Amino acid sequence: MLKIKEFFYLSITGVFIIGCNPSDTATEIAVAGTNGQTIAEDTTVLPKRTLSEEKATNWYVRLVASDASKDISSGDTMLGVLDEENAVQKHTLEASATPANDYIDIIFRDPAGVAAGDYKTNFQQYIDNNSEHRWSFVVKTDDSNAQITLTWRGIYVLNPYMDDQDRQRYNETRSMTNPVIKNMQLIDVDTGNVINTLSGNKAKVYYFSMNGQTEKRFEWVMIPDSALPVGGVK
Repeated sequence: MLKIKEFFYLSITGVFIIGCNPSDTATEIAVAGTNGQTIAEDTTVLPKRTLSEEKATNWYVRLVASDASKDISSGDTMLGVLDEENAVQKHTLEASATPANDYIDIIFRDPAGVAAGDYKTNFQQYIDNNSEHRWSFVVKTDDSNAQITLTWRGIYVLNPYMDDQDRQRYNETRSMTNPVIKNMQLIDVDTGNVINTLSGNKAKVYYFSMNGQTEKRFEWVMIPDSALPVGGVK
């Protein structure tokens, strides 16, 4: 059974949400990889849904990078789409200063629609299902020899409503079966590897080495429905 969370303020995005959130605990299982990188699956099991879901137009995912050797991780970077005017300006928030050492972080660098800089969240405005969305982000660490895992948590579907003060608010529900997931791909920009975000209904986990660098570039892509293969991204 899903446990209903108390109403809370998601300070990182400035979005008020209330929702259901099963445990994000994951077990990673290594599978095939290339160039010293491997992909694994998040084995989190969510409750089965008996009703078909509409394709979300308001949603976000949370990116998670970890360095197991130092027992450090970063899990507060979020990307998403909102059917809301000025979504980029309202909900794309700057990153904090980077620590001097022993850190790992994920940031969006110079996203469109806001001033140049590093950001922790990047929400884009929903237009229609035939519009492509791309989020460029960087995984960075002070350890140029680190072995890193990159995964994601979500998808968090946001259902909008107006509160008694006429402010936009959202109910949040986590779903790994929403049709919007079929449009998603992760791209390792440095190697060209294209990583499908799901295997079955489980999130994949991407393993990679920093290979002497302190930053590594990725893109999260939402493929338009008109360019989507039959059955979605495979």
